[in-house]
Amino acid sequence: MLDTSWNPGAVVLPGQSGPTAVAVMNDWVVLETNAVPADTPMSVVAINQADASRQFSSQPFPALPLRQSWSPSAVTVDPLRNRIFALDGLAGRIAALELRDDGLHTVWTVPHRTIEFLALIGPAQRRVLVGTDVPPGQQVGSNTNDWVVWRNAETGDEIARSPLLQAVNGGTMVEPAYAGRMYFLAENGNIIELTVRPVRPGKE
Repeated sequence: MLDTSWNPGAVVLPGQSGPTAVAVMNDWVVLETNAVPADTPMSVVAINQADASRQFSSQPFPALPLRQSWSPSAVTVDPLRNRIFALDGLAGRIAALELRDDGLHTVWTVPHRTIEFLALIGPAQRRVLVGTDVPPGQQVGSNTNDWVVWRNAETGDEIARSPLLQAVNGGTMVEPAYAGRMYFLAENGNIIELTVRPVRPGKE
């Protein structure tokens, strides 16, 4: 039944634009604002499903060198770890936040330019975050190339990076498959299979 009493009120700050989709994480729904470019840094917002008055908000990227913020993709969540992964294409960073009893806490942020969804793969204690990264000198949203980057989800450290590829098809993600394979849906219609392999001694 529709619960008409559940009303979180306004969760968008002045100067922000609204969110896109929300993600469900245990007893919470989670979103990030600024689905269209805005002049105020984006917020990650968590709202309790049982009690809409219980909500937390955090701005993981408070500094905007371009004076604009853009986060058109939904957050990625890890319910087993209470972790949220957020992005801002114009701030040029991604972040991991942890939802605790006293609010949202930023675990790490790293430079990474993307507006596409982030994929979370691997077992609970060895999560890997995979996403596209726009090369320097290209404008996010109209770029012609992308890298695919694998990161340790616990620390944000880069594990692997693909060769430079044709830009990904907008509004998608690097799709997980079996045996560690990932599928990259290129803007030109190609489907590229990617697999991370150990580096051989003496090779980059």
